[in-house]
Amino acid sequence: MNSLDRSKSRSIRQSCTFCRKKKIRCSGELICSACQSRQLNCIYTTRAPKGRNTKPLENHARNQNKNVLSLGSSVELQSGARSLEWKGDITTNASTGLLLDSVNVNNDAVTRTTLGDLLESRFQKHYRHCGLSSLEAGRELGFPPSSPTEAISYKDLFFNITPALLDMGSAKIGRLRTDDGSDSFIPHCYHFRNCLSQDGSETMFQAGFPANNITLPSGSNQTACQLLEVWFSQHPLSLILSKTAFLHDFNGGLCDPGLLAIILADVTPTLQSSEWGLPESLRQFACKQVQKRPAEQTSLPTVQLLVLLGWHQICTGEVRRGACYINVAHELIGGWNKAQERRLGTQRMNGVDYASVALELGYRIFWLTFAIELWVALQLDSPFEYPTRINPSLNLPSPDIKNSTVYELDRSSGNVASLAAQEQFWRVFWPLSHICCTVGPIYALLPRGASNPQASLTEPRTYWGAETLRRLHRLVNKHRSVSGLCQTVRSIVSEELERLQAEIGTHPSEIIARIAYQLLSIHVLFPRAQSVEHGSTRESLDTMVQNTAQAILAFIDLLRLVEQSLEPPDFLNGISPCSSAGLILAGLDASSRALRETLRSLASDPDAKPVIVHWQSKLVELAHQLQTVCKHPSIRVHPPARDVKQQLKQVKQRLEHLSDCFPLDVDIPLDDALFLADAEFEPLSLDTMALLDLEPDYDFFSSGTITPQGMLGDPLSTTLE
Repeated sequence: MNSLDRSKSRSIRQSCTFCRKKKIRCSGELICSACQSRQLNCIYTTRAPKGRNTKPLENHARNQNKNVLSLGSSVELQSGARSLEWKGDITTNASTGLLLDSVNVNNDAVTRTTLGDLLESRFQKHYRHCGLSSLEAGRELGFPPSSPTEAISYKDLFFNITPALLDMGSAKIGRLRTDDGSDSFIPHCYHFRNCLSQDGSETMFQAGFPANNITLPSGSNQTACQLLEVWFSQHPLSLILSKTAFLHDFNGGLCDPGLLAIILADVTPTLQSSEWGLPESLRQFACKQVQKRPAEQTSLPTVQLLVLLGWHQICTGEVRRGACYINVAHELIGGWNKAQERRLGTQRMNGVDYASVALELGYRIFWLTFAIELWVALQLDSPFEYPTRINPSLNLPSPDIKNSTVYELDRSSGNVASLAAQEQFWRVFWPLSHICCTVGPIYALLPRGASNPQASLTEPRTYWGAETLRRLHRLVNKHRSVSGLCQTVRSIVSEELERLQAEIGTHPSEIIARIAYQLLSIHVLFPRAQSVEHGSTRESLDTMVQNTAQAILAFIDLLRLVEQSLEPPDFLNGISPCSSAGLILAGLDASSRALRETLRSLASDPDAKPVIVHWQSKLVELAHQLQTVCKHPSIRVHPPARDVKQQLKQVKQRLEHLSDCFPLDVDIPLDDALFLADAEFEPLSLDTMALLDLEPDYDFFSSGTITPQGMLGDPLSTTLE
């Protein structure tokens, strides 16, 4: 029997590590009475081979991680009169308390090198040797000129990335929009591209690092504990850490110094001064930690550190370095997740499987980094690796964070201060994970010349979204035209909308996802590579108009569903205004453009008279309902709504006189849709939008300028919506 089999055959001990250490009787409960009375984390481990007791978790982590990572510096953990000194040969692999072991990465590119070397080579490859080192990179790539960019907040990027993926992905496949982003109204949609030409970074790491010794606080420092509470309540990427596990290691002196430094750097600006240094010094120290760690071995805190560093760099405009951090993190987390699956059931903390918490965090990091890489690829119009970047067997998150083991660990451990914020961030993250793993395959499948056949992937598990991924995987190399691809994608998205409604219902996260998929279904009705056909048959024209009308009607029905699902008690913690506003405005814009394109087709065909007679009144009613939505006070405050309303007004006027078949002077692309049959068009009242939390969000629709003196300083200044 190998070591893996022996590990799986060992059972969880009946007494926790604290009771065994103190040699007292353990009650054996999920949280034993001794730990509960002392307010300690109750940790159970597996029996060791041959009857030997496994050591307590802290000692286990220290011994297993020794000599695994070389940090190259010493850190003093200050604790009142005494301090613990971290030596360069001591690893801090257990910073989240979930890193039971480091993982060897089976990748020749990272063998026998440090992460610093790997990051530097990645930087030189992508941004120095590919013609992107010049400050004129944007012009060389044919991008439209951009004005000087400013830093955006962490939340600005987090809340905007889902509508941005849909906006750019739809523009690539459909012709309702231009694909260069010139008509995009999603804030910060092309932030990476705009910053690329202004980012003058010549190397991955900047010179002038601080001294090797830096003082970091320990668990007894009340100021630091309060700042950590603020970070977990405010930072959207707190989703990739376990608060309970991190605080457990922080209080026990096991916290990864690099990860602790980057977290403190985000929240330290709220203080006049701190004993552990300025934010920039802390970030440079965190970069130094990354540079010295071996690339062939990875751990969860290291990947978390890479993601937080990359997120900060992207938000502050240093997008080249930020993209490299994210790219390497995405590469490393895949191997770590595979190794972590073998550890399930080996430890338990406060009644929750310890390894499953770590594995869930790994999946969250995978989907987040994948979404950022897709976001970058869409902006640069660069080829997207497929299917190696997407593995449908990976667990997609649950729509309700209360089903999460990370959430359950925090709740059972009493760390409830940040749970409300975590729920709101989750309502954005869940649609993001599903949208990126749908837009990604579609974008990758766009014809780009000859491609090599890819090996088939393992069949996914049967959860919502897996079937979509499986069917999209089967499309590889099947369609050589955008029109054929759109037709197949439309069929898949139509079925998934029905499945999503049946299996998940009216959860706020699910509503965002349904709006997003319905928006995509409108765009794929009008493939970009297909020109408008003249002289079409009556049947084809009738089908085209029917599909368009049904797709727009389904979008309007979703707005009614928003009103029905957001009861007043749940409204305050309902859909994030940032996500819902962007998607609703994008849906209104797509519906307006679809009507204009339909109008063009009907007005230009001399044989369309019977179709016009049948559909004219219903199309006019659709335009009227969309106008009603645009006039709502919560919608009309946004500048894009005014443009859409004006466009709808023109479309409605021309539809009313369509029977006269006057020539139209409109030149806007089209797209394809899906959905039901001839339905009654119930008027949409203003009350339908009454419960939409879409008050003017100037952080969402503005440049997101950050001031050093702002709340939480740096790009963490915005408060929770």
